[in-house]
Amino acid sequence: MKSIQYLRKIWCVKDHLRYKLDRYRFLRSNLKTQFTSIFNEGGFGGSPSLSGAGSDMEQTMVVRSELPRIIQKYSIKSMLDVPCGDMYWLQSINLSTVDYIGADIVDELIKLNIMKFGESGKSKKNFLLLDMCKDKLPLVDLILCRDCLIHLKLSDAKLAIQNLKNSGSKWLLTTTYTSRNTNDEIGLNFFRPLNLQYPPFSFPKPVELINENCTLDDNKYQDKSLGLWRLSDIS
Repeated sequence: MKSIQYLRKIWCVKDHLRYKLDRYRFLRSNLKTQFTSIFNEGGFGGSPSLSGAGSDMEQTMVVRSELPRIIQKYSIKSMLDVPCGDMYWLQSINLSTVDYIGADIVDELIKLNIMKFGESGKSKKNFLLLDMCKDKLPLVDLILCRDCLIHLKLSDAKLAIQNLKNSGSKWLLTTTYTSRNTNDEIGLNFFRPLNLQYPPFSFPKPVELINENCTLDDNKYQDKSLGLWRLSDIS
């Protein structure tokens, strides 16, 4: 019996080491490989959306209410949604007054979105295959970048932000966790919360802050918010 228990412990250790090695290899791959791999494995899991539980209808209730208000209040006529993912929750919002561009780094997602949503109804929707860290981005009134930087290395997140600024667009609506006072490097689970008002980002105070009322992981992320910034104010 003891020998069986010993062998089980060995196999558990081996499985753990194999998992860590696989994760290190994953984190060392480029962004396109990372997100394409996640897509091919069925997405982030825990939700009907490929983007994970944070993109289901419950967790986006506040966002779906507030985004139309932002669009109206700031006279938004064009919007870049990057990364757009599978548009699971966004498709429920009336964007008939906005020229919408969805961009993602995963080829198959863009192909699926074009088939499902491209220029449908009164709302003209365009989709582009883009790497937000390095590809030239379209000039728009508003860039929506939700649940993205939290999955990037700090260096890639800074590149992405600079590239967003380089687009010449006016507004950025993006995820920030307001109760955090440090920004750690990405870990093996491919996620950590970021407060964009702290280094290495050091954003100014947002023009608006929308708490998403996140209830995931037993209310662990109650500070999860969307901050609205003028891109010209971000240094």
